[in-house]
This record gives sequence, structure tokens and C-alpha cells, in this order.
Amino acid sequence: MKYLFITFLFVFVSCKKHVENEQTILFRALNPSTDFRIQGVKVTIHENYHKKNLVFGFEDLPYRSEIIFEGYTNSNGELEYKFLPLDMIGKNQVRYEVTYDYTSIQVPYDD
Repeated sequence: MKYLFITFLFVFVSCKKHVENEQTILFRALNPSTDFRIQGVKVTIHENYHKKNLVFGFEDLPYRSEIIFEGYTNSNGELEYKFLPLDMIGKNQVRYEVTYDYTSIQVPYDD
């Protein structure tokens, strides 16, 4: 009976809670003043896990972070990513952070 309880506790605590529908994110890189679409912008999505503090709620700093996606915008300045995001892992909250890297783009110059 003791082993059954430990097994049940492990399965219950370690379950992952997904959002029910697949999510689609469309990234669009463009110059807002000229509507020029920018090709080659690197987009990175981080999945951050935050522990729950019993007194203060969720902590601001993640205890673990993973890169779940990296990609570059196409010739139209767009990049699409579909995924099934996590909401909770056990009692820990999952948050997503997107970073953009413009250092690899080729910008045309007018003479």
C-alpha cells in the first residue's frame, strides 16, 4: 500500500498542464515608418519555469529556462510558429519570452 501511494503522489505532482488548443504565433518584422519588411531577423522563444512561493506567489526569476524555438524571418519579414504551450508543471508556472536579434539582417542602403 505504501508503494501505491508514493507512485500516485509522483504521477499527480509531475503532471503537465497544456493549453487545450494549439497556438500560432506570427512574427512580422518591418520598419513602421516605411512599411519595409525586414528579412533575416532572428527570433528565439524561451520557455521559463517559475517556482511558486507559498508566501509571495510566483517568483519573478525563472529557476529553469529552455530555448524551444529559433528561426529567421523570411523575405516577407514573417515567421510563423505553431506549438502547444504549457500552462503549469505541477505547481510551477510556465511563462514564454521572445527575443529578437537584428544583428544578422542585411539592410539595403540608398545612394
